[in-house]
Amino acid sequence: MAIGTISNRSVSALKPGKTIWDQALKGFGIRCQKESKSYIVRYRAGRGRKAAMRLLTIGQHGSPWTPQMAREEATKVLLRVKLGEDPAHFRRLESGAMTVNELTDKYLEAAKTMPTRTGRVKAATTLKADHYRVNAHIRPALGTRRVQDLTRGDIQDFLENVAAGRCTRPPRSQKLRGRANARGGQGTATRTLGLLGAMLTYAVRLEVIEFNPVFGVQRYKTNVRTRRLSDPELKTMGELILSAYESPRFERTAGILHVLLLTGWRLGEVIGLRWEEIDPSARTARLTATKTGRSLRALPERALSVIEAQPRIQGNPYVFTGMRRSGAFGGFPHQFRDLRNAHGLSRDITAHILRHTFASIAAENGVSEIIIAELLGHSRNTVTSRYTHVADAALLKAAENVAKLITDRLHIAAHENPLILEPHHTCTFFEPYPKITVSLRA
Repeated sequence: MAIGTISNRSVSALKPGKTIWDQALKGFGIRCQKESKSYIVRYRAGRGRKAAMRLLTIGQHGSPWTPQMAREEATKVLLRVKLGEDPAHFRRLESGAMTVNELTDKYLEAAKTMPTRTGRVKAATTLKADHYRVNAHIRPALGTRRVQDLTRGDIQDFLENVAAGRCTRPPRSQKLRGRANARGGQGTATRTLGLLGAMLTYAVRLEVIEFNPVFGVQRYKTNVRTRRLSDPELKTMGELILSAYESPRFERTAGILHVLLLTGWRLGEVIGLRWEEIDPSARTARLTATKTGRSLRALPERALSVIEAQPRIQGNPYVFTGMRRSGAFGGFPHQFRDLRNAHGLSRDITAHILRHTFASIAAENGVSEIIIAELLGHSRNTVTSRYTHVADAALLKAAENVAKLITDRLHIAAHENPLILEPHHTCTFFEPYPKITVSLRA
């Protein structure tokens, strides 16, 4: 060990296995190991018997570390030691700091059982959407970043980049055919930021960070839905449904559209409807898996007729059966798009627009907001709702009235509905399965 002045000349002359300690700044030195030369700081951490010698490496000699820059950094380290800190301990903590990828894995696993702010655990469909947003947007943009290093500016940049589609990576599709698209957009950016905010709130609970940098970031104003079907569009929708009923390929899509319009339910609730959830005698549906948990719905006679006319397949619990013998119908998005385009309807007409149309027509005809919320299946947190098993007379009457108003505007009479079939009518399914004939009950 030698004591001297650490300069470019002395560093260049340093041989392997040798160390020079600076005579002006106590604890600052440079050592040579094989061919690399590293600037180091030696100090004593703690007091009394618990004090321990620490050795902290500043960096290797060469750009950017020169003797002068290394001396300035060593001065900062020794000043922190004077203030009672242990810089080597902090560096070890930082080197093992949690990354966004690690936080994502922890959060997605915890979300399977962790209640949200509404007190419910996330549904399987919500978790699936979370996985998609994480893999398509969050991991590509922030995955390798340390959680504690994220700032509000980083979050703002992330929001803008997702909106512009600059940091998207389509996840590998799980489908046998097809591909997953991740194009970004303002709506996607806002929803993804909401997920990122929930993840960082979870990080605050884990004491990884002290505050959530998502707070205060201005989001895009999305999902302001004022669109509904006009009377001419409703008439065209009625023509679409009637023409779809006439085709074995499109009859399930026709039934789904018809039920959506007559009930105002969510698309997933109709496609995932099971026979066991329907009580025809009480004209009630007890949905077990919705966005708001279990939900009791009034079922108007017109919608019940469409549902009961659907063919039943042994072993398949769903009302609208898919091409797989045990699955629900999955071809609605593509078929609805084709039917909509064929009848000249606007591209912005979605399943949610049908739900909004139902609510608008109900409100126009004097149905109260509370009744509309019940018909649509909005969240209820009352104690009484936990013990309700049958829709009351007010709900049934409102459901029937709104369904009649919509039927009139669709211009679909009961005798024009091809699904209201004779007792011995049969229905033939299309490929790829061998053709099977299923009898419909009266």
